[in-house]
Amino acid sequence: MLRRLVRQINSIRTNNDRIFWLRELDRWHEEYGEFIRQKSVNKETGEMSYTHDKVRKAYIHLKRAIPNMFKFIGRPDVPKNTNAIESFFVHLKDKLRIHRGLSFEHRIKFIRWYLYFSNERNRNIE
Repeated sequence: MLRRLVRQINSIRTNNDRIFWLRELDRWHEEYGEFIRQKSVNKETGEMSYTHDKVRKAYIHLKRAIPNMFKFIGRPDVPKNTNAIESFFVHLKDKLRIHRGLSFEHRIKFIRWYLYFSNERNRNIE
């Protein structure tokens, strides 16, 4: 069920969608809160640890991200996800990999020039 909620995040477009999703997340926590707090003894070390640690970590990650998750609602200038910037950095990493023999100082200069020319190209496209 938590996975279903996570998959719904990308379909949130309005403030009402956000409110509905947050309520669903709260309902999930009411139903499964005890489940993610369960602890068990590690047979090898004898230490107590969370039985469903990955689910618990996913929930905590979501809860901590909520203040910044929906900044794009009502603001068309703010992208909904980071796919575009991540793609940009993949291209930059590929270029740096080709020139992996550069010193640290030259790598910094390379990145500056790469960003400069990328911005120039984008200005010419607009």
